Amino acid sequence: MCEFSGTKFPCGCITWKGSEYKYCAERGRGCKSTMFKLFEWQTFCPKSRKFLKGRRKYDDNVVLPKCCAQLEKSKLEALCLKCNPTPDMDNELHCYCTQHMVCVSVCTDANVEKEFEKFVQLWPSSLRTRYLRRKQDLTARACGWSL
Repeated sequence: MCEFSGTKFPCGCITWKGSEYKYCAERGRGCKSTMFKLFEWQTFCPKSRKFLKGRRKYDDNVVLPKCCAQLEKSKLEALCLKCNPTPDMDNELHCYCTQHMVCVSVCTDANVEKEFEKFVQLWPSSLRTRYLRRKQDLTARACGWSL
């Protein structure tokens, strides 16, 4: 079984962090199913993070962007502020609480690669090119990449 995964924030914004693909050894000659796992990172997206700089917890007085403004107050208060989804200059994330990555759905469908490609669009161009090349080459088996 070929496996794919992607990560989004509670507001619906997606991130490159936590996205991965693994082609199985049977790909191209008998692999019959693919699986997509969608994870939700229990923190604020980078857009909202800019408005929360220097705060230790969510405050009602903060005006959040549209994506997070629609979330309920209780959900906003439960989000982790230690997890920092804003990459630095080297595109690295420094603070990440593993318990705040929650699997919200698992889907086995023939079209999961199309869903996964939304996340691939956020990857650095070299990794995106490698994925697209492997996707076209059905002899690429037992390989993958994780971010």
